Amino acid sequence: MKTSFHWENHPVIEELQYMLKAYPNSGVIMPSVGNVRILDTAMGYVADDLVYYFDSGLDVWREQKGMNPSGNRGTGGSHVDDLDQRLKENLERFYKSMAGDIDKMKKERNWDEIHVIGEAESSQSFASAMNQKPKSVIHKNLNNSTPDKILHEVFEK
Repeated sequence: MKTSFHWENHPVIEELQYMLKAYPNSGVIMPSVGNVRILDTAMGYVADDLVYYFDSGLDVWREQKGMNPSGNRGTGGSHVDDLDQRLKENLERFYKSMAGDIDKMKKERNWDEIHVIGEAESSQSFASAMNQKPKSVIHKNLNNSTPDKILHEVFEK
């Protein structure tokens, strides 16, 4: 954002309007095999970074607080081939339930847009489970990337 000083009788807010248009209030959803990472963004800033992971033993989603013991955010690799059919079906069902939670978050957090980013199978599966079509679906695994890199992929490409 460029800065400038104006001495006017009215507010000069063109730069602010540009930022609001270029970086709207958005939810960036990054589904993978073991977790779903959600970024709450506005004006190029990440307000919240949440990770929900799938506990196959209990068949529930839980929010992950902080990083796992290895220092990573979670899994993001392509482990789809290793999963049995039952686990795939459970994962599809939980993507559908998470999609319902995303709809609630969109309303609560005043998101104008939702973007889905992930490996092709995971992102397509999650996007198709959503009630409202996402603004974009990007086929790239960015689960372990920094929020700045993720925002660059979504808004500046």
